Amino acid sequence: FPKNRFTIHSAKQIALIRELKLDNVHCRSGSYRAAPEPDAAPDPCLDAPRSNGLESIPTEWVEADDDHTLHQARSAAIRQSELRQAHHAYRDTLRKSSECLRQIGAGQGGGGHTAGALVQHFVNQIMQGATSMALTDVLHLNILERAQAAHGLNNCILSLLVGRELDLEPADLNVVGMAGLLHDLGEQRLPSQIRLKTDPLTRAEKSLFELHPLYGKEMLQELRGMPRGVADIVAQHHECLNGTGYPRRLTDEQLRPLSKIIRVVDEYQYLTNPREAHLRLHPNQALAELYVKRQQQLSVKVIIALVRVVS
Repeated sequence: FPKNRFTIHSAKQIALIRELKLDNVHCRSGSYRAAPEPDAAPDPCLDAPRSNGLESIPTEWVEADDDHTLHQARSAAIRQSELRQAHHAYRDTLRKSSECLRQIGAGQGGGGHTAGALVQHFVNQIMQGATSMALTDVLHLNILERAQAAHGLNNCILSLLVGRELDLEPADLNVVGMAGLLHDLGEQRLPSQIRLKTDPLTRAEKSLFELHPLYGKEMLQELRGMPRGVADIVAQHHECLNGTGYPRRLTDEQLRPLSKIIRVVDEYQYLTNPREAHLRLHPNQALAELYVKRQQQLSVKVIIALVRVVS
């Protein structure tokens, strides 16, 4: 149970764990106290044979079962099942996301409809609390194939979860989800030697790269059925509150509120999945980086919502 720890008190607990038929259970057989407390009766577990560490718990402990611990075990098993389902759904959606990006890049109208259907699906999913937790865990898996599509899909889901945390209306959730999914669409117009480069960009390459938000806006404006505001948010997803972003060096009052969500989520994605693997931060490190060092650039309100979602 990766996110829950509890002490085994009875054989009934062991029987319940076996009934759950989990693929893996990690048991630390030496984690009980090394000696009885003063004036306390000897701990029968200390003298129990360790043939397998579980079968030897005394039968007199059976009646001392802890309902809260049993509930924890059941909850953990349900969560594992939800995570497996979310993982399979993510893989399937990643394939669809990759295809819709290809279609939009090729100017095919069907890509916009596919993107809209994907976003609406996730808007419906995040209204379920348990599913939301599973989705957040899936986002932190290392996805090596379809990297660009995975980045867009992760940004979409995480932006929707943050938007829900901020109590956005369903219409705004659809807009922020679509912008999150398609925010880097303009990179398709960049030369491959810039788009795929892992070494630091030269000054000229960086200047060209910083135009991709505007390229994305142009591509989305040519697409029928795109929700109002998505193209503008995509154009602003690298802007900062203090005017140090790009491509237009906009400041706080010039930015669309929903673009601030995409900006924070995109920066978090960059910190946890950078091009240079040795720079990768763990989620808690990335959140600390955003909250402590980026408050002049990013919305603190959105950062706090992201902390709640990832936590």
